[in-house]
Amino acid sequence: MDKFYLNSKKNAVLSLQSSRTIRLLLMVLFVCLFGNTVFGQSVGDYRSKATGNWTSLSSWEYYNGSSWITPTATQGYPGEKSGTGAVLIQTGHIITINATITTFPFGTLTITGRLVLQGDTSSGGMDFYLTTQAIIVTPSSGFMEFNDKVNLRLPSNSSLQVTSGGLDNGSGCSANQIIYIGATAYSKCNGGGSTLPNFSDLMNSGGTLNPIVTSNSPVCINNTVNLLGSFSGVSGTTTSGGATSGVNYSWSIVAPDASTQTSSLQNYSFTASQIGSYSVTLTCTTYFNTTLFSNAKIVTVIVSALPSAPTVSKVQPTCTVATGSISILTPAPDGVLKYSIDGLDYTNTLGVFNSLSSGTYSVTVKNSSGCISSATSAVINAQPVTPAVPIISAGGSTTFCTGGSVTLTSSVGNSYLWSTGATSLSIAPSTAGSYTVKVTNASGCQSASSLATVVTVTAPPTAPTGLASQSFCSGASPTVANLSATGSGILWYLAPSGGTSLTISTALINGNHYYASQTASGCESTSRLDVSVILNSAPNAPVVPSTLNLSCAATSFVVNWTASANTTKYRLDVATDTGFTNIVSPYGDLDLGNIVSTTVTGLPTATAFYLRLRAENVCGVGPNSIITTVSLPITKTMNGTTWDNGLPDNTKKAVFMSGGTLVPITSKLTACSCQIGANIAVKVGVPNGANTDAILNLVNGLDVDPTSTLTFENNASLVQINDNAVNTGKINYVRNTSPVQNFDYVYWCSPVKDQVLNVFSPASDRYYSYANGAWVPEAGTNKMNPMGKGFIIRVPKLYTNTSQTFTFKGVPNNGEVWVDVVTVKSNLIGNPYASALDADLFMTNNNNKDIINSALYFWTHNTQRTLVGSQYVYTSNDYAVYNLTGGAGPAPSTSGLGVTPSGQIAAGQAFFVASSVVGKFYFNNLMRISDSAANSQFFKPSKTKKGAGIEKNRIWLDLTNDGGAFKQLLVGYITGATNEFDKLYDGFSLNGNTFVDFYSVNDSKNYTIQGRKLPFNEADVVPLGYNTTVAGTFKISINKVDGSLTNQAVYLEDKVTNSIYNLKSGAYIFTTEIGTFNNRFVLRYANSTSKLGVTDDVVKEKGVVISVKNHQIKINSFDQAISAVKVYDLKGSLLYEKNKVDLNEFIVDHLASSDQFLIVMTQLENNKWVSEEIIFQD
Repeated sequence: MDKFYLNSKKNAVLSLQSSRTIRLLLMVLFVCLFGNTVFGQSVGDYRSKATGNWTSLSSWEYYNGSSWITPTATQGYPGEKSGTGAVLIQTGHIITINATITTFPFGTLTITGRLVLQGDTSSGGMDFYLTTQAIIVTPSSGFMEFNDKVNLRLPSNSSLQVTSGGLDNGSGCSANQIIYIGATAYSKCNGGGSTLPNFSDLMNSGGTLNPIVTSNSPVCINNTVNLLGSFSGVSGTTTSGGATSGVNYSWSIVAPDASTQTSSLQNYSFTASQIGSYSVTLTCTTYFNTTLFSNAKIVTVIVSALPSAPTVSKVQPTCTVATGSISILTPAPDGVLKYSIDGLDYTNTLGVFNSLSSGTYSVTVKNSSGCISSATSAVINAQPVTPAVPIISAGGSTTFCTGGSVTLTSSVGNSYLWSTGATSLSIAPSTAGSYTVKVTNASGCQSASSLATVVTVTAPPTAPTGLASQSFCSGASPTVANLSATGSGILWYLAPSGGTSLTISTALINGNHYYASQTASGCESTSRLDVSVILNSAPNAPVVPSTLNLSCAATSFVVNWTASANTTKYRLDVATDTGFTNIVSPYGDLDLGNIVSTTVTGLPTATAFYLRLRAENVCGVGPNSIITTVSLPITKTMNGTTWDNGLPDNTKKAVFMSGGTLVPITSKLTACSCQIGANIAVKVGVPNGANTDAILNLVNGLDVDPTSTLTFENNASLVQINDNAVNTGKINYVRNTSPVQNFDYVYWCSPVKDQVLNVFSPASDRYYSYANGAWVPEAGTNKMNPMGKGFIIRVPKLYTNTSQTFTFKGVPNNGEVWVDVVTVKSNLIGNPYASALDADLFMTNNNNKDIINSALYFWTHNTQRTLVGSQYVYTSNDYAVYNLTGGAGPAPSTSGLGVTPSGQIAAGQAFFVASSVVGKFYFNNLMRISDSAANSQFFKPSKTKKGAGIEKNRIWLDLTNDGGAFKQLLVGYITGATNEFDKLYDGFSLNGNTFVDFYSVNDSKNYTIQGRKLPFNEADVVPLGYNTTVAGTFKISINKVDGSLTNQAVYLEDKVTNSIYNLKSGAYIFTTEIGTFNNRFVLRYANSTSKLGVTDDVVKEKGVVISVKNHQIKINSFDQAISAVKVYDLKGSLLYEKNKVDLNEFIVDHLASSDQFLIVMTQLENNKWVSEEIIFQD
């Protein structure tokens, strides 16, 4: 079987067609031609319905004019019957012809799918007569397949349009697949050795030879017809056996009168001298070697006649219509003819042109052939002029009283028409209304109406209204201008009728009557308003008391006064000076209304105030009252011992005045407030004295004259009660340190505002604050701000174990103080007041208790400083510690180098405290202490305080040796403490001592101070630990005890010597090596291990079961929850302790014990202890 496929071989005879330029041009032309092919829907058209045979009706759909249907036998398959239109083989469909076929003529065959021509193997092959003038194989998807011997026979002058890949020219391709155009064989699949083009040539060239005619038809008579010739498809040479590739062109033009003209040019032009259709035939011929092939294309050129010149009618502008119009009469509009009045725009098919301005228009007509007639001229005149809007002139006022008139005159015109109907130039209306006029000019155009002139005719108005009696202030010198009446054009008279109107400057007379008329539109009322006049004056000053007394804590007072006549309101001033320059807000010219008593509130406390009142009415403000002095009872002294109004107390203001010899204040002086007058020097306490009772105790503020001095000697105190009290003027506050040495440091906190560091300690050269865990250098010129911030200052040179005296100078701090917290880090803060501070109140204040995360640590040094190299260093140092449990000192109280903190923080003292959250530390006056000796010195103990409801049972133990090593710890049983960590009751050991550290141990933490829960239980045991850098003999002794421990036996268990010692009988002496020992000592309160650390409430309990397995002790309590568990060996040593269990089942795990007898003590929630002996083993 012969079958062809794609083959790129080309016949040498067609070498001219291999020209790339020609091929590209042909391809572009083909795409342009085929790309625009649209398969229209006309009656008789066919399209493939599915893959099938050409002659099978089921392969096709037929268009019947409204829808696609399967063709019936009447329609037949495409070409079976006459009348077949275009045929489309759709994409994806394969249509096969496998028998000889001869079709009736049909339209274009478009192949977007596949057409298979299945021939046979007979010698002549199978003929396929497809009577169509064009076969289009669409690029990419369309395809024609030739199988075996196939003769595709197409009519003369027909064409096959195809591109690369559109025809089969593969391995089965042979000379047995032939395409005929007419009777001539045009192409063989592989050429078969002939000179004819093969299928590859057809595809490369766009198909068979196809003449293309382009013309400018239609044209108008006597215009030029331009004919352009070209071709598509494969071509040979222009001569037989020639070498010039291309085609020959031959034109034949037959005119409407049958005359003929010819041309052999490719492009040809001629003048269309006849109206009608010209038949134009272009024949293209080409030689394939010596074989001539031709194809012709016939087109028709239409030559149209010119339309006749139009005739028109015109409508000219009028007075009211500004534009005209032109209408075409002939040739009459038919929907095809197009009209123009400017020779450019031919979009008008109605033949009417409206809204035309004046001018000459050239009217032409264009027919469907685009032929334009000769022009007809049409003129549109200018619009006649409309007169301007007339203006009415009034000969007088258009507003007049009844009986008057006014002449109204129009501007000039040919004629007039008034709104009244009058036609004269002027009218004279006497009635109210709006009047207009129109004018007409010579062209007969009438103007628009003029603006209306309104004529108002008014009747005389009624009398004006107003108050029959009117009052004025005589001091204002009232005139007629001050009289009041409601109306227009008011005129005032001295009589109810007649007379001459008064000028507005006429002075009013008390008791007179004045009469007012009103005028409206020039008309005056005939009746008048009668007004009587009363002249008044401003009120007198109110009567107020000369003095009023204040209580000390008062922030308000009541003032009463006698009313002033003719008063509508009172105004009040309150100030702190008699000149009323320092007004107390809001009492500056305060409007009180019409009252005779008021309460003045919101006053600063404990000062003198001055008030004055003024009465006010419509005539003005009267004079000020006398000044009322509002103050505390005052007692004055010139010598400090004799007072003119009795001894000061908390209800009086104490005033120190010059004029005598002032003795120092050495005992507590209490007053509401205190004033230091001018040019005097007042001392609280005596220099270098104990000054335990030198206390100035004020409820409110302190006022020191700038020419005077108020000095608080060392240990003296300034105590203030009111947080809002204001201090003015500076004090001197003297502080003596404990003995210090050259280059030592002292911790300070300023009790006064804006103290400058190098003014406070000018001989020092080092100043530091503390922030974020590090010392921060401070310039000497910096101030010791903010309040409550701590600083350390190096002792000036040349100090040798002596006390140092410093003086703070400034306005004393008072009231609430807030200090920024550094989270978790230690904070160096201090007492901000010039008096002692209660540490317990500071720590338990609601603003502080959740912020504080440690005890308070007070710096000291326990041994002398020595020179190491070029620097002095401490050979041993430590901190005194205090919390709610109590204080632990860094050195024996007899050494002079350290004391146990009592909880009373001296003025000027700074200390460390750790914090747990972000916030601010808070101080206020409630924390200040006014007790005697409370402010005596840093760390010096004072009287033991007992807070309300606070139980404290404490013991202080000292660890010492003969070489001076010292460390103290405190264990206390305190209200509020637990046996777990309590940040306000437990103080960690900082291990700052170079030689020794001594502490209690709880949950693997070392505590200088440990608070434990109440009630005190003599079965309690507290592990003790120590650290030493020196070996030798040491002592553990009781420093002091208080509370219930005063009469309680205290024992020290030494696990190394396996002994229990009664510390109440004296110090326990032992020897030790260097190192840390946390398991040697136990503080206990029972002298025998037989008590096993419990009370007498030890019972056997049936509801408690204890078992041992795999070195685990399991405790089950069936009736009550377990509160605590302790495990002892038979020597009485505590091996395990757990508090706050609160479970019914508990397991003791990982107990560090060998196999032995143990005693398990279980405390139940009813506080009863259950004892059980067990054998501890696997």
